[in-house]
Amino acid sequence: MRIRKLKDHVQTLYRQPKITLGTVDDRLTVYSQFQRRNVCKKEFLTDLDDAMHDYIQALEQETN
Repeated sequence: MRIRKLKDHVQTLYRQPKITLGTVDDRLTVYSQFQRRNVCKKEFLTDLDDAMHDYIQALEQETN
C-alpha cells in the first residue's frame, strides 16, 4: 500500500467499489486505473481482486 495511513482501511476501500458496481448494468463499461481504459464490470472486479490478492501476499511477506 503506497499510503501507509490508509493501511487500516484496506478492506473498506476494497469493498466500496464492489458494492457500488453491484448496481451498475453489466452492459456498461467502467474506467480501469489498472488498465487505463474502459473495461467490462467483470474484468474490473477481477483486476480489483487480483490487486487485493497481491497486497495480501506482500503483507504476508513483510511479516515473515
